[in-house]
Amino acid sequence: MPPKFTKAIFLQFSGIVGAGIFSLPFVYQQSNFYTSIFGLLFLTLITALINLLYIDIINATPGDHQLPGYAQIYLGSFFKKLSILNISFASLGATYAFTTLASSFLIILLPNLSLQSASIIFLSFLFLIHLSNNNFSSKLSDIIPIFSLFLPVFFFSFIFQTKLPSIVLNSPSLAFFGPTIFALSGLSILPEVEEVLRGQKNYRKLFKKASLTGLFLASFLYLIFSYSILKISGSFLTQDLVTGLVKISPFLSKVLALFGLCTTFKASLNFLNVFKEVFYQDLNIKENLARFLPILIPILAIITIKTSFISIISLIGSLSIFLSAIIISLIRLKLPYQNSHRFQILAILATFLLGLLSLN
Repeated sequence: MPPKFTKAIFLQFSGIVGAGIFSLPFVYQQSNFYTSIFGLLFLTLITALINLLYIDIINATPGDHQLPGYAQIYLGSFFKKLSILNISFASLGATYAFTTLASSFLIILLPNLSLQSASIIFLSFLFLIHLSNNNFSSKLSDIIPIFSLFLPVFFFSFIFQTKLPSIVLNSPSLAFFGPTIFALSGLSILPEVEEVLRGQKNYRKLFKKASLTGLFLASFLYLIFSYSILKISGSFLTQDLVTGLVKISPFLSKVLALFGLCTTFKASLNFLNVFKEVFYQDLNIKENLARFLPILIPILAIITIKTSFISIISLIGSLSIFLSAIIISLIRLKLPYQNSHRFQILAILATFLLGLLSLN
């Protein structure tokens, strides 16, 4: 297996696994676990269809862009502006979710911290690494995927070491939809995956294989992680997972908090970098200013958003990713296509329309 192909898989995987994984056990309990797992498998296939459409666009278009740039090229300035607004909305919500979760994780690791202090420490370190533009971020890209692979397997192995109660099964619902589609989405990292493989023999085929492998790997780990946390936490399950887990096992809560802190930190860096690329590549803002502007997004999110991180993630998954899928579908229809592409697009749009029913 070529080293760059392996790197591309891990990049796609790390671009998917973020704060979303920590919402899944709680919403899967609320939605009925077995119904939610069926939903996870189905939405993994739908996400794969969206990714393949976007990969076709990236492969067919010269230059490096994010979705607003592709929207400008194929659909015009209106869709470029719509795409930027959509990414801004998603980034506000996602960075709020990441910061909220990271603060909870920091408090588990450093109990004397207040929630406000934990948020300030997390954001300060995040901004420092983002603005310094050093090799630390790239090293995280190599380390975090391995860490993210190990921890769900560790928690899964733990459930066989002790007798645990059965998972409580609630009435089936669609509450799993938004958080699951959010957790599976890795659209913003796809252009970077292509850059890693560019120049390799048959890199377009490798691009698709790397993207799908990273997606299916993330989906499998979501399954075993959610099952493990539900079994271990039982009736002490909480939205952020770690608060309730402290009552079961302080050791496991610290392990999960460390894993969560690393994962949300890397996911936050990804979002800041994506927005930097939008400012720099698609809006032609000078690079230094383009690197600085994204740090305003988490600050604005913390000031303006006052709700649970699961509600925000659900909203982003159901609406923002839906809009991205619509824009990608419209762009794909500007390229040569077959009837199979029409069926792909219809399946994607029908799924998201059904998912809107999950919003209360």
